[in-house]
Amino acid sequence: MLYIIGLGLGDEKDITLKGLDAVKRCEKVYIESYTSLLSFGISSDGLSTLERLYGKPITVADREMVEEKADSFLSEARGSDVAFLVVGDPFGATTHTDLVVRANTLGVDVKVVHNASVMNAIGICGLQLYRYGETVSIPFFTESWRPDSFYEKIQRNRNLGLHTLCLLDIRVKEPTLESLCRGRKQYEPPRFMTINTAIEQLLEVEQKLGESVYDENTYCVGFARLGSEDQMIVAGTMRQLQMVDFGKPLHCLVIVGWGTDENAIVSILGHRNLFQRKLIRLAFEEIYHQDLLEQLKCELSGDFERAVSLWTLDPADRDAVLAHEALQKCVADYKVIVEIACVRSPEDLLAVKRAYKFRYKHSLEEDLASYTSGNIRKGLSGGPTTDHDYFSALRTVIRCIRDPKKYFAKVLRAAINMPGTDEDALTRVIITRAEKDLKEIKELYLKRNNVTLHEAVARDISGDYKAFLLALLGAEEN
Repeated sequence: MLYIIGLGLGDEKDITLKGLDAVKRCEKVYIESYTSLLSFGISSDGLSTLERLYGKPITVADREMVEEKADSFLSEARGSDVAFLVVGDPFGATTHTDLVVRANTLGVDVKVVHNASVMNAIGICGLQLYRYGETVSIPFFTESWRPDSFYEKIQRNRNLGLHTLCLLDIRVKEPTLESLCRGRKQYEPPRFMTINTAIEQLLEVEQKLGESVYDENTYCVGFARLGSEDQMIVAGTMRQLQMVDFGKPLHCLVIVGWGTDENAIVSILGHRNLFQRKLIRLAFEEIYHQDLLEQLKCELSGDFERAVSLWTLDPADRDAVLAHEALQKCVADYKVIVEIACVRSPEDLLAVKRAYKFRYKHSLEEDLASYTSGNIRKGLSGGPTTDHDYFSALRTVIRCIRDPKKYFAKVLRAAINMPGTDEDALTRVIITRAEKDLKEIKELYLKRNNVTLHEAVARDISGDYKAFLLALLGAEEN
């Protein structure tokens, strides 16, 4: 059995109880030494600290052993228990994934014991982990090799408003170029990239490629010896962090994402017609391989998120969502269903039913039967009833058919005048009527209430939600 055991980030005490129990059962113990290091390194003193805790000797596994001679300890694991110790979590480096694949190919059973790694420990700085994009590695530059492949990944992350974790190069037991040419390996002294060097190289690449992905004023967070008692965390611009002495290794760097520009969302989506919004969604997916709606839901929240998401949907899909939301409420909001059924054309209603079936995998009619009950269900299905809800729904039907603009003006007035504002109704009417008859609804609202709808909305709600609805309402008329 091969046990791949995460050691955590700090010192020998970070191993889990499960990991420690596995180590003590193993006949041979190896520690990987080139993708990361514990705070005390792999000096003789550091190794002896681990050996005293485990009660057995430890063999250091360098890059050459793991990548070229792994079959030797994998063969040992066929007939006995072998521990392979990894700083952080076992799957923090692709090398360890490859090791599992090779073990499986040789028929060696593998058990993994997880632990903390830099990938989650960076959460201590306050930046939410779900807001990180693809992680990049920054290698040491040489005179003849100055790679910049990380630049495009950072650019992609920042375009999406995501943070970028930069893992900095570690060079332990690396053969010199001269020795490789001579066929007799001699090794460079160990080197560990500092945050200062990483920023210097990042700025060099920006100057070379010049696409304004970041600059010396870009906000970053620098980490040193993360997880140790003397860990150091400093936030500032690249220029400021270059002046900081972060001390001993290991270091890593986070380039902070731009975050969400709500004003840009209002300005762009709030002033685009249906065809333009479709093109934006298609272009976003083609460029970033992400669904714009999913990104909006991740980035925004509350009434603002709901309004933007509904506006970005195709009309049939939007009505399907509204109908489903109405049915899912504790008391089904049948007025929304009536609005959709009475105001949409037969062709539009058929498209709504198709969108509903595609989204929720069952028909709108089935859900109407499932989520309504009693006389209202009979009424919706055409049966006789004397239920109050049914007659209320019937009045809504009559008003929608007789004068839909007048009906929606009344819905808006009720939504705004009720205590606390009915944001669902306010959003629904403005979003669904904005490209149809909202101009006439606004005129009716002014005539009946002696105040423009623009003024009423501006008084009643606030923030980005307010800015977005006002953008859909258009400029206030004198």
